[in-house]
Amino acid sequence: MAVLFKLSNAVAIGLHAAMFLATDEGQSATALQIARTFSISAAHLVKVLQTLSRAGLIEATRGRGGGYRLSRPARKISLLELVEAIEGKMEVQECLLRHPMCHNRKCILGPLVRNINSQTLDYLKKHTVAELAATLAASEPNHQGGDPT
Repeated sequence: MAVLFKLSNAVAIGLHAAMFLATDEGQSATALQIARTFSISAAHLVKVLQTLSRAGLIEATRGRGGGYRLSRPARKISLLELVEAIEGKMEVQECLLRHPMCHNRKCILGPLVRNINSQTLDYLKKHTVAELAATLAASEPNHQGGDPT
């Protein structure tokens, strides 16, 4: 089935990992624990966690009892911060294409695309990792895992 709106796998993995870490805030979790919970590639997860660590959103501790944890309270990390740490600066655009083909003529989908992008950006700014984790806790209290997209 085709999907119109889709986040990259890296963003989906990053959001799920942050949500997992927020459910037991202050406690560390290993990449293997997170990967098993969501049935995702541990190697891909580690790359995403390294990106989030470089952005200052999570901290990594090596050695026995080490792992990953959020670098600050989940209520103070916006979803936009996570997405931008992985994908780069998000902007509201009107075109679905990387290189517009319409030669600056009025796009028939431009207003729709601009509206969807604007609403998405606004949502990501206003909502936090804590809210995402609370949503998971309400719907799946035992972290059953599954497809991260």
